[in-house]
Amino acid sequence: MKKLIVTAAATALAVGAFAQGTIIFGDNGFNSGVALNTAANYYSGGTSVTIEAWYLNATVLPSAVVINSLNGVNSSAAIAGLTTDGFTAGPSSAVVMTSGNSGSFSFGTATLTGLPIHTATAVIAIEASTVIGGITYAGVIDFVNAVGDPLHTPIAGTPAPLNPSWDAITPQNDPGDSAYNLVMTPVPEPATMALAGLGGLSLLLFRRRK
Repeated sequence: MKKLIVTAAATALAVGAFAQGTIIFGDNGFNSGVALNTAANYYSGGTSVTIEAWYLNATVLPSAVVINSLNGVNSSAAIAGLTTDGFTAGPSSAVVMTSGNSGSFSFGTATLTGLPIHTATAVIAIEASTVIGGITYAGVIDFVNAVGDPLHTPIAGTPAPLNPSWDAITPQNDPGDSAYNLVMTPVPEPATMALAGLGGLSLLLFRRRK
């Protein structure tokens, strides 16, 4: 019985040490938003856009893959950089963006379940993706952000809103505008990339035979 109690206490301690951090998962009228192909083109195409929040226990942007430098340039490499840089996949939700809410999303409070206890700051990455005419478009940016502490005593911390300019704390690729939009660009499907690779190989073999 004592062993069971000790085990339960240890488990509770381990869970308590993590499962921390809350944010307000939305841009809520900020200048920054989700754009298509170019930073100035807020998306309003009427398709469902999936927004996912990734997070990293750090106070500065990771340097292995400079994700923001790929924004609107190479979405595939930027998204792959989330794994390379050690981000953890967090909450996600979907919103239909039209002219009435172009580029905007608001999903309320989200919990980042893998941060250490009493974390005050983390690196947040926002990924957006949609399918238009059978083509997948996606993009991601990352930024340093405050995190709410639900276990703070005697008063629990409140969820932290996303940084209004997203990259205002540590900019990496500011386009010269106060807004730093997340730009979705076409993402090649694995099958398409494989066919392109086979086409290139066939061309190379053909040239060698000649």
